[in-house]
Amino acid sequence: MIDDNIRRWSFSRKECPYTTCEDRATWEEFQDSMFIHSDLKNLLRKMPYQKFLQTWYWHAVCAKVRLDGGYTCCHCGTPTFLQVHHKTYEHHGEEHKYLGDLMLLCKNCHAKLHSKEGK
Repeated sequence: MIDDNIRRWSFSRKECPYTTCEDRATWEEFQDSMFIHSDLKNLLRKMPYQKFLQTWYWHAVCAKVRLDGGYTCCHCGTPTFLQVHHKTYEHHGEEHKYLGDLMLLCKNCHAKLHSKEGK
């Protein structure tokens, strides 16, 4: 059953109706949809992390973070090669409720941040 549920929540980005979240109504609709499956958090936490990053759930959360961040890196202001970084994994699987745990970075700033964390 877990495998079937993981497949259900592992839609590709193209299949996700919420990957843009360009307005508040779309984001609220997305948040409401999270209550459809009460075990979503546990299913997402059990996934290998690389698979989690490919889910429609993560792509929708990233779309919201990009929108809220003005589509620019919060460190250097560049609008290209943007990535969403977890400041903490405490709320992994519930990122849609804890957007403050995430930050929008360009690829270069993201790599620099991780290299500093590794020291």
